[in-house]
Amino acid sequence: MAKHQLKILSLDGGGIRGIIPCVILQSIEERTRKNLSEIFDLMAGTSTGGIISLGLSCPDAGDPRKNAFDATAMLNLYKKHANDIFGKRESKGFFNRIASVIPGVGTLMQTPYSISGLEGLLKDKFGDSKLNQALTNVLITSYDLESGQGFYFLSRLAKEHPDTENFMMRDAARCTSAAPTYFVPKRIPIKDYGDVVLVDGGVMANNPSILAYSEAKEIWYDRQKSGGTPSTSVAGIGEKGIGDHIDVEAKDNDAPFFMLSIGTGTHHKAIKGQDMGTAKDWLQPLLTDIFMGSVAENTHFTMRNLLPDYTDGTPRYYRLNLDLPIENINMDDVSDKNIAALEAHARAYVKQPEIASLLDEICEQL
Repeated sequence: MAKHQLKILSLDGGGIRGIIPCVILQSIEERTRKNLSEIFDLMAGTSTGGIISLGLSCPDAGDPRKNAFDATAMLNLYKKHANDIFGKRESKGFFNRIASVIPGVGTLMQTPYSISGLEGLLKDKFGDSKLNQALTNVLITSYDLESGQGFYFLSRLAKEHPDTENFMMRDAARCTSAAPTYFVPKRIPIKDYGDVVLVDGGVMANNPSILAYSEAKEIWYDRQKSGGTPSTSVAGIGEKGIGDHIDVEAKDNDAPFFMLSIGTGTHHKAIKGQDMGTAKDWLQPLLTDIFMGSVAENTHFTMRNLLPDYTDGTPRYYRLNLDLPIENINMDDVSDKNIAALEAHARAYVKQPEIASLLDEICEQL
């Protein structure tokens, strides 16, 4: 029996830096000559990673058994439509102009980007596809402002609870990418419950690996149940309330899982305490270096302990995340120069001998 009986792909958030995981995934598709939805039993994503996960699992409108997009198509989406995603900020005149030049504040105090371009793009690409049509299991993170809890779009539950959990893929993509200060929240109605107001899952889990591990356990235990009895836990609504559905339980000592976690690039910058004298000094470091960077790496540390190597040394967990120059770290820099640089950094990364060897090893495991 194969060691890896359930294979998981986890993709971080990071705006336009989603170009980086697309290049890495393109390299995996070239090596395996398979669509990623054929390889992975579960794809989890936050923000830009959520959009990629949905794209890679979205069925083709003409033949729902086939993929609408592969990694190359998702890469081209970012390259060709970046200005549709991060187009123009909502005009507020004088305030917007002043906020953009305040040292240490930058775009944080500006008005959000117009959602018309993003929503139009998502409708064009995902059409009316729903979560229950996903070609593999997906977990897409979001956060409900009104309840103060995580909210998870899950294809597993879309099939089990079609009346309440079967959301449009384009709505899931819109919610997971509603990053505070970049896009306004998205209000979603839920039958017999009411509305939820959702923002980017990156506010709590920019690296969704632990959530993916938990969902993998739900999928795995469902497979083991006699007669295939579906799980009673739900993502959006249920006995415990919104978002309270994923629990890590000590039911096994050696989960037969494989996980590949991919980041969107990082820049390690020392934060000097003496420079953090005012609230505005903290804004940018809190958003990028602490909330996104360090939390993602803490998740990586935890996953290495949740999925250690098998006793014979076979790996169960890999994390790929390249270092970026500071000039390429902004999530909304959609200039031609930055897009070209991000792709160049990613292609150089996968060609490094040690990374190319690691990718070969990963593909052998897959």
